[in-house]
Amino acid sequence: MATGSRDGLARFLPLHTQATIRHAASFERTVDALEQARAKKLEVDRRRQQIREAIRNLQKTSQECGTVEETAWIAFEGQFFRMKRDDAILSLKKQQNKFDCEYKTTVQEVKDLECSVQRLQGQYIASFSLSEYLKLQLFTNM
Repeated sequence: MATGSRDGLARFLPLHTQATIRHAASFERTVDALEQARAKKLEVDRRRQQIREAIRNLQKTSQECGTVEETAWIAFEGQFFRMKRDDAILSLKKQQNKFDCEYKTTVQEVKDLECSVQRLQGQYIASFSLSEYLKLQLFTNM
């Protein structure tokens, strides 16, 4: 119901003002999506680095011990498993590959959204006319 009342009031505004409001709303949605994508990128990178460090530690420990059959405790999605070191390393490398792909996709998404924000920002600056704004202010103040 509130949306309908906003739309009802917006139709009484001048067309260029309506277009500016629609553009600003689009710009705000794109910036919000960009911030969410950046947060996702940081989270995926953090997980990727954790897995890389876990693989490094497992390999280092197995080289120090010199035994291939030694087991290790691994946490997967909130559960702990006891696995052979080689199996644990293999499983972590699969997860690493998955996160690498997800990271590349997220980085591309961030780049695309940054381009969209720059494009929308340029359109807003180009569409903003100070003389029209001053005329509107003079007209409404009379």
